[in-house]
Amino acid sequence: MAQEGMAQGTRKKVTHSTILALPNTAWGVVVGLGGNAILWKGIATHGFTRHVLGRGVQWLFFSVGGVLWITLALLTLAKFVTNFVFVVREWRDPVRVYFFNMMNVSLFMYAIAVPAALEDDWRAARTAAFCIASVMQIGFNLEVYRRWLFCKGASLASAEPQYMLSTVGWALGCLLAQDLDLDRRWRIGVAELMIGCAVVFYSFAAISVIQGLAEKPHLKGEPVLFLLIAPPSVAATCFANFHGGRFRGVPVSVLGYALVMLSVLLLSGPKLAGEPKLLGSYWAYVFPVAALGSACINYAAYENSPEAKAVAWVVFIIAETLLILVFVRTMYHWAQVARGRALWRDPLAPASAWVDEKTGGRVGHCEGDDAAITPA
Repeated sequence: MAQEGMAQGTRKKVTHSTILALPNTAWGVVVGLGGNAILWKGIATHGFTRHVLGRGVQWLFFSVGGVLWITLALLTLAKFVTNFVFVVREWRDPVRVYFFNMMNVSLFMYAIAVPAALEDDWRAARTAAFCIASVMQIGFNLEVYRRWLFCKGASLASAEPQYMLSTVGWALGCLLAQDLDLDRRWRIGVAELMIGCAVVFYSFAAISVIQGLAEKPHLKGEPVLFLLIAPPSVAATCFANFHGGRFRGVPVSVLGYALVMLSVLLLSGPKLAGEPKLLGSYWAYVFPVAALGSACINYAAYENSPEAKAVAWVVFIIAETLLILVFVRTMYHWAQVARGRALWRDPLAPASAWVDEKTGGRVGHCEGDDAAITPA
């Protein structure tokens, strides 16, 4: 009875930590679903499958992801109000600060993923989403890039794969600006400005990350490494759109780089057997490969050759396989949490009220938490 009571108590505390101390990494789920919504939009638009099937699956990802985006936005707002100390801790952390970008990244994505039947009717809403996401993209990353220059512990010398989250938003913003034809409507090169930021900041960060991997063997196969292929995958389509959708020269070169990087990362062996380190962490496998699949489908539609279509289908199968595996692994962990056999751990969370039922110790406790945070 005592053990049962402890398990029930643990489950209650885990629920508290998941909602009131929701890690910003949870946005990875929304981003993963948004990436697949864009992927299936491309499949339906270019006739890679039956019209009804493609549109139906796209609507599914768009609707579920949209509802989840709204839910997470409300929970994040609640976290700001009820657990602001945790928000500050995430903002000050040299790695977790990058996950704030997933809010604007996902907003860009769902504006891009709007079903074709609604694009004209929702043009004003999509433009508003672009403006909001752009303000967030600029606001978050001005601080990030300041740290690159002047903060020893957060500079490019200690770059982590999560740094890519500060660059992919620029590429997605460019893609949305192209979809909305903002360069012509606003008479300013919005798309060009954003792709320039994407290229330069990605180049700085990617070189630093790759150079440092030899000293970080623990990252081999980790989900965050797949973020390396997200910005170039989106950028490939952006470069093609600047020339009327023609994949010639630079777009194909960038796509080739992303395909090689995907092969290298797959050979490094994705890690899905272990317990997720954070809520949403495994979903970093999903969006980058979905973005690459979208670029490959756009390229195959332009070339209209069996060889290009074969490459697109291979990447598509890899993307959907990773989606299924990540979804199953996440649901399994949720089931274990519900049964009191696992926890969603977060080393940054104020964990003074959350006890590990196996050890009796506090999970992820940081010195000084008790003075600032009132336990549940």
